[in-house]
Amino acid sequence: MSRISVLRLVVGLLLLAVVFESAPALVSGAKSKLHPSQAAVLAVLGKGWGRTFTNCSQASGLICGGNGMVIQMSLNNSQLVGTIPSVIGNLSLLQHLNLGVNQLTGPIPESIGNLTNLSYLGLFNNQLTGPMPPSLAGLSKLQTLTLSDNRLNGSLPDALGKLTALLRLNLDNNSLSGSLPAAISALSLLTYLSISDNLLNGTLPDSIGALSACQNLGLANNTLSGSLPASIGNLTNLVTLGLTNNSLSGRIPASISSLGKLEKLNLGFNLLSGALSNGIRRMTALTR
Repeated sequence: MSRISVLRLVVGLLLLAVVFESAPALVSGAKSKLHPSQAAVLAVLGKGWGRTFTNCSQASGLICGGNGMVIQMSLNNSQLVGTIPSVIGNLSLLQHLNLGVNQLTGPIPESIGNLTNLSYLGLFNNQLTGPMPPSLAGLSKLQTLTLSDNRLNGSLPDALGKLTALLRLNLDNNSLSGSLPAAISALSLLTYLSISDNLLNGTLPDSIGALSACQNLGLANNTLSGSLPASIGNLTNLVTLGLTNNSLSGRIPASISSLGKLEKLNLGFNLLSGALSNGIRRMTALTR
């Protein structure tokens, strides 16, 4: 056996030894001990939700950092009942919170705004009531906010304009009312905005044209009125535009023909007038 072959064999055996030595650590790391401060919070949450959190593991729906601090809570479709206790705001390093598809009731606690490291917040498909808390403004790292299919009411808070990292916002199927706040124009990174099946009224603000990254805009089944702003033509990345079943009126702005990437356009069941026949020729991606 040549000297090079011997060296290769030795290196291979050393690598194999490292793999076998680290394997037990990986297995034991599947479950990790909760930090005492986190265990105290989870005891309160578990009591209200009928669950017991004894460790941090994917099986329990929790993922922790090396210090035992919870960074992810994924308890969607877990048959949770009751409210969301305010103590949840003490999980200060939480980055991902998914409590969707449960039977949670009551309001979204103000303390949710203390979770300043959150990038994902999903509370969809529950029975949550009350307004969206203004404290949401504190979630400056949030990229996805999904509160659809609840019973939320009240107006959309100007606090939404503070969520400048937001990529996806879904508030469908609630009882949210009032007008679309002009502050929403600050969400320049937003690619998905859907607030269909609510009670929104008032006019569409000109500032909606500032959502230049938006690919999906859904405001169907509300009571929006007034004309479509010409600034809608600035949304040149739009793929889907759904404004059906409102009370929009006036002529369809010619600028809509600038939406060259648009595949789905639904303006039905409004009071709009005018023809699209000329501009539609430039909307080559539109499904006919």
